[in-house]
Amino acid sequence: MEINVNTKAICTIDIDSAEAFRILCETLHMGFVLDEDTDYFVYKNSDDELNVFKTVDGHDSCVDERGICL
Repeated sequence: MEINVNTKAICTIDIDSAEAFRILCETLHMGFVLDEDTDYFVYKNSDDELNVFKTVDGHDSCVDERGICL
């Protein structure tokens, strides 16, 4: 049995840039970026990889992709 399905569809959704950014962050499992907390920053580690850090009690702590301090 051979089935050949060709579908061409265009979907237009009217959303503002803030909503598009929220959807992107949620899709990438980075919802912590949307928090009102502004103590997050990014550093490269010794392996030249980017890591997210947060200042907690005056000390910089590496956080995971969900914004949870490790």
